[in-house]
Amino acid sequence: MFTSTDLLSLPYFKILHNDNNIIELQSKNTKHCWKILQIGPNDYDLMHKHHIKHNYHFQCSYPNLFDIVLEIVNHDEFQLRGRKPVKYAWQNKNSYFDELIRIYGIYA
Repeated sequence: MFTSTDLLSLPYFKILHNDNNIIELQSKNTKHCWKILQIGPNDYDLMHKHHIKHNYHFQCSYPNLFDIVLEIVNHDEFQLRGRKPVKYAWQNKNSYFDELIRIYGIYA
């Protein structure tokens, strides 16, 4: 199982805040900020903002932290491609998203 310890140890993020059921992160790639709120034992809300001075908006809900990390990385990769989707599987080879799947497995 992917834990908050795993999340906090990823070099992908700068940790802005970590307190009880709230973790705030900043992507080192896009500088977008993310707030993860644990609202139940298997229930997390993900909040997002494009700049550290902006206000958060709701992004999505997930049952585990691994899915949240994949959502963030997928969002970053979309932004870094100029907000264009991947048309072919070979275009997305060797992405950080794929590396996380290899390390933690699809059911982390």
